[in-house]
Amino acid sequence: GETKQLSNADVLDLFSKHHPKNYFKEGTRFDYCNTNYALLASIIEKVSQKPYGAFLKEELFTPLGMTHTKTILDIDFTDKNITFGYTNSYTRVANDRLDGVMGDKGIYTTTHDLLLLSIALFQNNLLHKETQAMAFRPYSPEKKLSNYGFGWRMKTLEPTINEVFHNGWWHGYRTSFHRRLTDSLTVIVLSNRLNTSVYQTGRIYEAFDGFKASKNKPNTEED
Repeated sequence: GETKQLSNADVLDLFSKHHPKNYFKEGTRFDYCNTNYALLASIIEKVSQKPYGAFLKEELFTPLGMTHTKTILDIDFTDKNITFGYTNSYTRVANDRLDGVMGDKGIYTTTHDLLLLSIALFQNNLLHKETQAMAFRPYSPEKKLSNYGFGWRMKTLEPTINEVFHNGWWHGYRTSFHRRLTDSLTVIVLSNRLNTSVYQTGRIYEAFDGFKASKNKPNTEED
């Protein structure tokens, strides 16, 4: 029924049943796709033989000291410190049948834990430098300053990648996680309200830099 909460296995079953058509011919342009990240989470579970949340905890959260980070399936919602998402009119957003799908969303964290992740990446403590370089390479055929790598959006100032980042939203939450490669500056903004100002990270860069730089115009992508 429409009220049944879906899982990653349900998503795979729906694709197998309905065979949805491609949005466009491969290799022609880029478009963000949540479902691919859900598929990635399913692949991780298949290869590791562990639930996605358990894999993240063992391989990422615990080693990096991210003690306030869990998936939505592992959260204790009776905890007094748990937040909830709200609309712009301050109405609490209800649960959704897609909440149980992992990989594209469903991670509860803090700014401090995300900073620990950023530091680990800058220090090459999580991935080899060469592996990160692959992720930060622009793969979209479109010629524009904002491009996409392996899980990272990026802003390019020729001939180098200046900034890697990702924004997001779900259930009243809006998030920005931006990392400037030229000087390791990390900007993290988390909100539990549908407030688009969260994406205006360029203004934060300007506050740090002390001048208005055109290269740091606010990012507007929501995912």
